[in-house]
Amino acid sequence: MEIPRFKVTKRSVRERYTLLVEKLKKKLKEEEKASGIETDMNDVEKALEEIPEKEADAENTLATDKKRVDNAKAVEMRNRAMESMRTTQKRNQGDEDKDVENAPKPKKNKKEWWGHSGIPT
Repeated sequence: MEIPRFKVTKRSVRERYTLLVEKLKKKLKEEEKASGIETDMNDVEKALEEIPEKEADAENTLATDKKRVDNAKAVEMRNRAMESMRTTQKRNQGDEDKDVENAPKPKKNKKEWWGHSGIPT
């Protein structure tokens, strides 16, 4: 066979990664128990140690971005709650001009619903 062919799926990659991480952890524990000093690690082992650190950094970045967006929304809500009634009406008037087709239909009153006299027939 001149060119090796491998079937690679998400599951196989995940299983291989977990296997390598477990082997690395086991090896590090055994070496630490045996000698108590650090040992040299090859490139693959160094990379396997860096991956969880990078994952943690990415999660922290994502969490801080989400907090920043939530804080911006909270500030906007507070500002809207504190604005005067006239400012609210002006803002809503601008929104109505944009959302004419999305406006809710007016509700019918009882006279229109039951007929002309208001008494059900």
